[in-house]
Amino acid sequence: MESPNYLKPVNPVILVDKTYILSAMGLLAEEYPDMAVRIMKKYIVRA
Repeated sequence: MESPNYLKPVNPVILVDKTYILSAMGLLAEEYPDMAVRIMKKYIVRA
């Protein structure tokens, strides 16, 4: 039985990094955060 104090998302969205760019985007985001977000939105896909 689950605890009533346990919080879970109601409708979670699962995203997949099929091109393995997430770690590179973390490095890029240190200098160019807007560019990193644009690239991730293009290549990170819904499962």
